[in-house]
Amino acid sequence: MPSVYVETSIVSYATSRVSREPHILVRQQDARRWWDVYAAGFDLFVSQAVLDESARGDTQAAESRLALLATAT
Repeated sequence: MPSVYVETSIVSYATSRVSREPHILVRQQDARRWWDVYAAGFDLFVSQAVLDESARGDTQAAESRLALLATAT
């Protein structure tokens, strides 16, 4: 199975509140679709730096990011 390194932006877009900005909304939809449809086709790798960065900020948002990342490891 091919491998993919997951960096923070895909996780942030996939778990963030739906934006009213069209260019951001498209990125969010693409990130969610990739994770839901395509991620299972790859061995996903996440660095400690991504985990640390994802754990920062708003507690609820951080929990969502870390929960999604937990499915990758």
